[in-house]
Amino acid sequence: MYSIYSHAEQEQRIEFIELYFKGDKENENRERIKEYLKNNQIA
Repeated sequence: MYSIYSHAEQEQRIEFIELYFKGDKENENRERIKEYLKNNQIA
């Protein structure tokens, strides 16, 4: 299992963006991650 998450240290918050099994997918969903970062203004 692989997890992609965002950590906001100042807000003491962790948000899981994606959890996936490597056997099902070769890579993470980069578009989902880009969209999350764009909508949450995280660089």
